[in-house]
Amino acid sequence: MARLLHMADVHLGARHRDLGDAAVRQRERQLAAFRRALDVGLSSRVDVALICGDLFDSNAQPRRTVEVAATELRRLTDKGIRVVLIPGTNDCYEAGSI
Repeated sequence: MARLLHMADVHLGARHRDLGDAAVRQRERQLAAFRRALDVGLSSRVDVALICGDLFDSNAQPRRTVEVAATELRRLTDKGIRVVLIPGTNDCYEAGSI
């Protein structure tokens, strides 16, 4: 039976305008949680990582956010783990999408 790592609504790069000065810390916490989830997938030897929508908070992300996400996902693909991304409402698949 295939082992699956499932995530949704990760929302990397969320602006959190309502948090004021704490927004940066919240974005870093979200990224750390994403990394920990991938760590669990690696240690559990999953076959597939499935991200069902809203990996990013929007299609307008700083280059750093996209590069960090790609680097993190590469940890899985380097171990032969397939990564499947399904676009969500906040990072929908369109001409200008990431």
